[in-house]
Amino acid sequence: MNRKRPIENTKKYAILEVMFFNGYSVGMQSFVLLSLAIYFNMSSFFISIVSSLPTAGYLL
Repeated sequence: MNRKRPIENTKKYAILEVMFFNGYSVGMQSFVLLSLAIYFNMSSFFISIVSSLPTAGYLL
């Protein structure tokens, strides 16, 4: 019985999962979102909403 193939598939899925998690983690950091909000000249109200998105994203 060839057990190497299921292990290789599991390794591929684990690497893919880590890639998505890291992308989500970096994307939800407040300095990235805050920089985008300032770049697009959002009002202070929307900047405060954008600043609270990382916390909401981690809770969901």
